[in-house]
Amino acid sequence: MPERPNIADQPTAVAPAQLAGRRGVRLRARLARLQRTLRSERGDTLIEVLVAAMVLALVAASTVYGLSKAEGYTARERARSQADAIAQQNEEQLRSEPATHLLNLNRTRQVTAVGAPYEPSSGYKGTIFTLTERAEAVEESGATTCSSINGKISAPYIRTISEVTWNVIAGSSGRGRANQRVVETGIVNPPPSTELVVKVKNRNGEPLEGVSASAVGPNPERTSYQTATSGNGCSILQLEKGGEYATNADRLGFVDQDWHTNVSEDPFFQDGEIRLVSGIATPVQYTFDEPGAIKVGFRTTLFSGESPVPAEAINAVAKIELMHPESTTLHRSVSGTCPGTAVEEYLSVIVSPLCVFPFDSSYSIYAGSCTANNPEAFGAASEHVQVSPNATAEAILQVPGVIVRVYAGKPSSPGAEVSPSLYIKEQPSGGSSECYTSKLPVTRLSAVTASHGTVPYIAAAYGGGYSICAQWGSGTTYSSTIGSETPLTLNSASSALEVNLYQNSGRAETISTPQGKDVIKKEPCK
Repeated sequence: MPERPNIADQPTAVAPAQLAGRRGVRLRARLARLQRTLRSERGDTLIEVLVAAMVLALVAASTVYGLSKAEGYTARERARSQADAIAQQNEEQLRSEPATHLLNLNRTRQVTAVGAPYEPSSGYKGTIFTLTERAEAVEESGATTCSSINGKISAPYIRTISEVTWNVIAGSSGRGRANQRVVETGIVNPPPSTELVVKVKNRNGEPLEGVSASAVGPNPERTSYQTATSGNGCSILQLEKGGEYATNADRLGFVDQDWHTNVSEDPFFQDGEIRLVSGIATPVQYTFDEPGAIKVGFRTTLFSGESPVPAEAINAVAKIELMHPESTTLHRSVSGTCPGTAVEEYLSVIVSPLCVFPFDSSYSIYAGSCTANNPEAFGAASEHVQVSPNATAEAILQVPGVIVRVYAGKPSSPGAEVSPSLYIKEQPSGGSSECYTSKLPVTRLSAVTASHGTVPYIAAAYGGGYSICAQWGSGTTYSSTIGSETPLTLNSASSALEVNLYQNSGRAETISTPQGKDVIKKEPCK
């Protein structure tokens, strides 16, 4: 009988189900490890995706930016080339212009890329250029004629300047680049000509633009030439020939240093009359600025030790060495016009029109009509004011006073005080006749009642040349005058000059008084 194999010595058989179970365990373990690995790397994958997207975006932006910059660069270069062509084309055109046109040239206009005038309604879509063209006379050294005025000079050359500015539109963003410009210049050698070179500055010595300059002549001809100062304060009138010309310079709302709105009204400039030499440029210089005004009030002291009281005077003087002449009489403002109306009566306040040149230095102000009334000649002081453009400077002047008493009798028996019509007259005296050439004599038609009862008083300017007159009478007019033979002098503002007049009971005679001879006549004051 065959021997049976030993089961223990045989390999153990594994059931399929059991085998599948073990493999499943190992597979699940591997899957679990894989899942854990994937879960740990999930954030890194997201970051990689984001980084890739950002790199792609940067590459795209750089590409777009590069294209945009290339487009902008191309546009700027194209615009610069067009601007240069416009400037050169304009210079060629200026060389063919007559010298008269060039010397007065200062113009700005908008043009297209081909230099044609820009019309907003034309539908033009290209770059809009601003063309500024101007010219200036220059010497052989290259300096402009207007900036080197020194006697009579010639202007052998004219420098033409064509400046083109524009904004470049980059792409579709609508953002532009400002301050782009191209400048072309040229030199023109005009034939010899007669020129009037006008240089105008303001009170600070800066060039003044927009001042109209004109010339009419030569006499007896009436040919008119006109231009205006440019940004350098210069204008050049090119005339056909030499001779006597009537010239003028003015600007609305401005006055010259002598308070005139027109040079043709200023005696210092010979009222605008000037003689020009053929083939020579003759320079003239003016100073203009916006004017101010001066307001002057008066006060006086009636008796020593008392406080000043409001006073009146005829005219006031503004003095400064920079004027021609150094002093001028203030006028009253009438409807804001210049130079106003001369004061020919006693007033408590005088306001000038807006005509006073605003020098940086201050004006010396005092009552009167000229330098002979300057209080400094009598040991007193004048007031000083600084005038600014479009402003009113104010001054209060201390002036001498006059107290006048009129008696019915004579010095030995004065009788009662009376109040007839009272007159004060300023008249030439000694060397002060220049004060009264056109304004005086001036009379005061009524007396002022002072704080001392019915005592009338008068305030006036320092100086001599005064006479006081009172008149009365019924039917036959009598007058009593003192100062007609020896004019009174007012030389103190600390107390008033007291004057007594006498009616002398209506008899015509001469009475000696402490102030002089009281002349009584059967005639009115005159």
